[in-house]
Amino acid sequence: MPCASFAATASSLPGDDGLWVSFQSKRYAKALQIQKIKHKRTKPYTPRTNGKTERFVHTPLREWFYATPYTHSDQRRNALSPFLQNYNYLRPQRQNPNLAHR
Repeated sequence: MPCASFAATASSLPGDDGLWVSFQSKRYAKALQIQKIKHKRTKPYTPRTNGKTERFVHTPLREWFYATPYTHSDQRRNALSPFLQNYNYLRPQRQNPNLAHR
């Protein structure tokens, strides 16, 4: 898994329950509890409170998943790691452009 090499911790996970049954499941809640991560729920479909989550989901879809017409899933999978490297470390962050090259 490309993200496994990143050392990161999370204390909370913002998001809404929306239509995603996985975010409402007991199994998901138990996994968060084991990792000591609090699921902070926002009002569904409210960009003012859920904008960061929506941006986090839509940016990779636009810039990685649908950006290139991949002919095979392996091509898309191979493009994920370079996308994540750029997304996390090279591109300027909107809220603070000085956070690029972290």
